[in-house]
Amino acid sequence: MLSFLLPSDLPSQVFCNTAIESAHADKEVATIKQVHTKDQQVEALRSVFQEIDSTHSSEMSFQDVQDAISSGELSSFMEAMGISTDDIWTLCMLLDADKNGRIDLDEFVSGCMQLHGPAKSLQLAKMSMENKLTRRAIRTLTEEMLDLKSSLRGTRSAAAPRREVF
Repeated sequence: MLSFLLPSDLPSQVFCNTAIESAHADKEVATIKQVHTKDQQVEALRSVFQEIDSTHSSEMSFQDVQDAISSGELSSFMEAMGISTDDIWTLCMLLDADKNGRIDLDEFVSGCMQLHGPAKSLQLAKMSMENKLTRRAIRTLTEEMLDLKSSLRGTRSAAAPRREVF
């Protein structure tokens, strides 16, 4: 029987029940803290965006980002979030979700939230898979182009001789 593993006295049962409830409460507190931290980061990003957007156009150019990073206004904040500012052009390209050459408030906030901190294993796995698919597609296109090139050469040699056109 397993009765020796289960606490049979009331104080032990109360202790176990309290420990379980405490662990559950700790999990809830951790979740609330995480949501609160995320909300604070979003507000901080909105504030930083508004400081950089001196024209109040609700958009900023890549040059605005470059200037803000060069002045230190943005770089220390981004570095504190774990976002590298070493390659500004790449950073801007990643933030510019609609690829119009301008970064609006939503793109800035959501892009920074996705980029902050260390890369997640799921993100790395997704990139690896996309990389493999891209390499496979390039390999297939290369083979098809070589086949097409061969068939065109075979057609030309069977037809009239090729004339040079200037």
